[in-house]
Amino acid sequence: MISSVEQLCDEIAERRLLSSTDFSQMRTRWFRPNRTDVNDLEKFARWLTVNGYLTAFVVRMLRNGKAELLRLNQYQLIDHLAGGPFAGAYLALDPLQRRVVLEVLAAERAAKPEAVQAFQVAAEKARSVRHTNINLVLDFGEAQGRHYLVREFDEGETLADVLARRGRLKPITAARFFALALLGLQALHESQVPAGPLNSESFLLSLAGKSARSKARNVKILNAGVSRAQFNPSALDTAVLAALPMDSSELTLPSEPRGDLFRLGITFYHSLTGQLPFPPDAIEAGILRATPIRQLAPDVPELLAQLVESMIETDPAQRPRSAAQAAKSLRVFLASEEETAPSPPEEQLVPHSAAPVSASAPEEVASAPPILEPATEEQPTERGELAQQWKTLWGELRPSQRDWVFLSIGATAVILLVLFLALLTGIRFVNIVCLLTGGVLSFFVERLLRLREG
Repeated sequence: MISSVEQLCDEIAERRLLSSTDFSQMRTRWFRPNRTDVNDLEKFARWLTVNGYLTAFVVRMLRNGKAELLRLNQYQLIDHLAGGPFAGAYLALDPLQRRVVLEVLAAERAAKPEAVQAFQVAAEKARSVRHTNINLVLDFGEAQGRHYLVREFDEGETLADVLARRGRLKPITAARFFALALLGLQALHESQVPAGPLNSESFLLSLAGKSARSKARNVKILNAGVSRAQFNPSALDTAVLAALPMDSSELTLPSEPRGDLFRLGITFYHSLTGQLPFPPDAIEAGILRATPIRQLAPDVPELLAQLVESMIETDPAQRPRSAAQAAKSLRVFLASEEETAPSPPEEQLVPHSAAPVSASAPEEVASAPPILEPATEEQPTERGELAQQWKTLWGELRPSQRDWVFLSIGATAVILLVLFLALLTGIRFVNIVCLLTGGVLSFFVERLLRLREG
């Protein structure tokens, strides 16, 4: 237990929780001359937190004599997440100083060898999946008698948060969202990794780019492979247990493709209509009669409504054969919709092929501020129309035709230059015209080849 300011400073230095520069600056600021509360441990602890040197979690662990638990193998714990999609997990830094999410297996499960073995098998299988629409399992291990799992850290909000705020999604927005979610689900099925409950809390809208100005979002499936119900939010620090929400998923559901499509279809239906298709006890009772989507949301296109309703069919044989087939149907729907009403950039999710591990949600579901109504555009000027026409004409030319245009311009420029010099100086350049022309044309050809390669 820490009982003085100096002891706490020594512990910070020993654990290397601050860089040498930050530690020196911290001491200089706190131990300034004539400070009356310089030895007040309570005030010093609050001061460290308020000024951003350490989190309240780290200070509490140091003061409670649990400093050794701040490092589990190569991972340095820096905070306890009390809210968001990873509430109850620990925020940590890996050896490359990248933020990751670390969860500790509950003690009652860690005490059972068969439970530990099952956890390790599930974690190893989940770690093998690498897909841009899945929140990845990065590592697992054991340190100081505690078994842990490491996931990638993504900032964003869950679909449940979005629906709680907005009620429902626009049809085109929901279609883009679940087209990407289905790609992630197909990757899990191919690796035979359990996808989890696939409810609205199982999908994350994460930031698709590193730029803070970017409004793009990416769709990711959370908690695939290993259920969060196996972990203990207070495994290292009991001070925050009461403030943490309990995980809604008790167990990881088996990976059965059409069963997963049924669960995802329920969430899809909820996103389109703002309500669940069946009462909570209807699935167990076997009474599955969902209200047609277009009765609840007339703006949903018929093709989209039919697809979602097929996903929640009582007979599994009537559902799509796979997540890939459902995703293909959504892409066909989206292609037809985009032809008639192209979406603005803010409403476009990140394509599947665009992002390496880390799709995005439109303005409808993004956490970015609402998009303002665009100002009335001025009528294009005559010069602008002419430039646009030339641009359109140039785009219609074949590459070979563009080559001839460039060569003609080059040859004409050489002839005009020779004539101009002859008129200006009176000297005949007939003897060097061929040499100049050949050199200039060779230069233009070389440049054209570079442009073509680009």
